[in-house]
Amino acid sequence: MSSNAALRADSLPRRILVLDGSPAGENACGMAACLSHDGQTLTLSAQRVEAGRQAAEGIALIAADVLAQAGWRSSGLRHADSQPDPVGGGAQPATTHGMTPSAPVRGNAVPEAGHVPQRVSAEVSPRTGDTRPAGEPDCVAVVVGPGSFTGLRASCAVAAGYALGAGARLVGVTRGEALAPALEAELARHNGSVRCRENVPATGAEGAGRQVPAGGALDGWLVVTAARRGRVFVEDRSGVHAVAEGQVPTVLQGRRWLVAGEARAALPLPGSVFSPLEHPTAEQIARAACKRLAGGLPARDALPLYVDPPEAKLPADGLRATPV
Repeated sequence: MSSNAALRADSLPRRILVLDGSPAGENACGMAACLSHDGQTLTLSAQRVEAGRQAAEGIALIAADVLAQAGWRSSGLRHADSQPDPVGGGAQPATTHGMTPSAPVRGNAVPEAGHVPQRVSAEVSPRTGDTRPAGEPDCVAVVVGPGSFTGLRASCAVAAGYALGAGARLVGVTRGEALAPALEAELARHNGSVRCRENVPATGAEGAGRQVPAGGALDGWLVVTAARRGRVFVEDRSGVHAVAEGQVPTVLQGRRWLVAGEARAALPLPGSVFSPLEHPTAEQIARAACKRLAGGLPARDALPLYVDPPEAKLPADGLRATPV
C-alpha cells in the first residue's frame, strides 16, 4: 500500500483520547491524554499520569479529569463507568479505590492555564466531513500490552466503554508498535555510525586519533518489560514472548540488539546496546493508532494482550450444579 493511499484524509481522526494502564510492578501507573491534529502536527492538549496499580484500575477517573482539562466532551464516560468486560463481554463497575478527578497530579502533569501545548510532528491528514460535536473525541487509542493483567483489563474496558458511548473508533496498539518508529530511527543512526567509523582507517595519518568500535551493526530491536515471577516480556518486530530473567531464548542468541524497556538489563545479551526508551509517550501511541487506522499496521482487536495462558482452572470436581 502506497503512503498516499495509507494516509487517506477520510480515515484518520482529528481528536484522540489515549489510555494506558499497561506498566507493571514498580512501574505500574495509569495514563490518559487528549491529542488533536490539524493535518500536519499532533498537539498534546492535556495529559495526566498517576503512579500505582490503583491508578491503572481507576483510569476512568483519570480520563474524565483529562477530558475536562482539555475542554472536551466526556459523555462517553457514562458508558465507561460501567465497563464492558473486554474478555467475557459482561459489565463490571469501574474501580476507583478512593481516587477522585481532583486528586493531585503526579508524573506528567496536565498543562496549566496559559500553557502552550506541545506540538509534535506527525504524518497525518485531517478527517474531512466530520459532523461530530466540537470537542468530542473521534478515536480512543489504548495500549493493549504487554503488561499488567489488571491494568490492561481496566484500561481496555474503559476504552471500549468510552468508544461505544461517544461513537468513536477504538484502536489498540502494543508498546513495541508505539515505540517502533523511534527504535528504527535509533537503530539506523547506530548502524550508520558504525559503517562510517568502520570505513575510517584506524592507523596511519588519516586514522590518527580515531578508533573503530568493537562489535558491529545491530540486528534489530527488543522492548523488554516487567512481568511476574522472575520473568520479562520481550517484544520485537515479530511479536511478544514471555521469558525467564537471565535466560536468553535461542532465537535471540548470537545476535546484537538495541534493547529498550524498563527491564532491558534483565537479559544477558552480549554486544547489545541499551536504548534510553522505556515506555511510549502519548504522542507515540497516537501515531501508532493513526497508522493502524490508515492501514500501515495489521489489524488488531483492542483487547488485552495476555502473553501467558490463563491461570484460572476449573475445580477438580467440576462446577457446581445449577441452582434449582
